[in-house]
Amino acid sequence: MELTIALGFFGALLMGFVLGVLGGGGAILTIPILVYLFGFDLRSAVVSSYAILFFSSIVGGIQSRKEIEWRLALLFATVSMVFIALTKFFVLPILPKEFLLFGLKISTQSILLLLFVTIMYIVAYKLLNPKKDKGKGLVSLALNAALVGVLGSLIGVGGGFLIVPAIYAYRNTTMSAAIASTFIVITLNSASGLAVSYSELKSLNLAILLPFLGLAVVGVIAGTLLSKKWSDALLRKSFVVLLLAVGTYMLTKEIIEIL
Repeated sequence: MELTIALGFFGALLMGFVLGVLGGGGAILTIPILVYLFGFDLRSAVVSSYAILFFSSIVGGIQSRKEIEWRLALLFATVSMVFIALTKFFVLPILPKEFLLFGLKISTQSILLLLFVTIMYIVAYKLLNPKKDKGKGLVSLALNAALVGVLGSLIGVGGGFLIVPAIYAYRNTTMSAAIASTFIVITLNSASGLAVSYSELKSLNLAILLPFLGLAVVGVIAGTLLSKKWSDALLRKSFVVLLLAVGTYMLTKEIIEIL
């Protein structure tokens, strides 16, 4: 148990570092750490991740403020926040707890996480072929923002791992500018998530949450300092490695649990 907790807090530091370097990986690392190492149920992990990412992204935004594309960030955040609220109030209440597929009872949680992994693989492929996906306009950006909002509300993910590629695909935006802008979107989306989950805040485990947040902030500061020295190509390839590594881990974990 003590080793598991130690690994969890090391994971918090790592999460902050990855978020600082790549502008993503916050939720896709935080959710598994809270669920698999600290024993949170998925919903508690989602609400906790809102708080962690809100404060961590504020720090990242301050560190990267000179490269933020404010117009893109605010458009993305506005659309995604609307869909976070719509999903919270109109979709979550009607979702069943489990589905029967191929004779197996599979929880809604597992199905959503498997969907999440599938999207991660798609995004990784697109980042490996950036020329095919570059030059997108505001409509494409808004559609991606809506998807981020829905996923963010359902499973607390779809933050940086979708936002960074979506903003990067907009015309001639650089990877470093996309990452910096993503901090603003994550901050506002997390604030929206906290607002619509207000009734659940009193049940958060502060004994875990506060030290987790402190370590995450330290990691973010270190990560943003390092990212300024990396090229666009290196940032993009590192983001792909992150997506594939975490996606494969989560896919393996969920398949084992289902079977």
